[in-house]
Amino acid sequence: MNTNPNQEENKAKFENLIPSPFKDASRLGIYLGLFFALKFLCIIFFLDFPLLVPVFLGATLIVPFISYRLTKSYRERYFVDKPFSFRLAWVHGTWLYFFATIVLLLPVYYFYTRTLPEAIPVFQQNFDELYALKSEMKEQVFSLFQGDPMDQVRLYVSSDHLFENLLGCVTRNFVVGGLLSIINAYFLRRA
Repeated sequence: MNTNPNQEENKAKFENLIPSPFKDASRLGIYLGLFFALKFLCIIFFLDFPLLVPVFLGATLIVPFISYRLTKSYRERYFVDKPFSFRLAWVHGTWLYFFATIVLLLPVYYFYTRTLPEAIPVFQQNFDELYALKSEMKEQVFSLFQGDPMDQVRLYVSSDHLFENLLGCVTRNFVVGGLLSIINAYFLRRA
């Protein structure tokens, strides 16, 4: 068979290319984001179903292990006999958290625009009932929050703070994801 030397050289270069962690992390980050969304639903509905609190805590504790497993699957799929650098593992893990956060923004937006504003009258009624039972508690709560806590909740869910809340969600998840990815990258690196 007559082969061109340039074709052989191009084939060798193609086989040695490092696949981008971006593409893999975007696909797997969507799955991690769906897990984050389910976890966030536990927060939204914990008042109606108190059993969701331990479910949320357990799900929160296993997130770093899920991220580790997803980054490890990337390494096993594309770097079987090749070195897998610390930087590449960290970038993949950080992108995982970034794409997961994008998916998480949908239920967070719904929570701040629909669920929480509708729940404020219920919270106010619960606080009023509690204050009627224990009048000294009202003074303690007002001094702790430097005013009525429900006023602060109303301010927090106002449209002025919506962008800040969403940006805070992205920032927290991305920074924490980057820090946790450092630990995963340390264990997954391979020279």
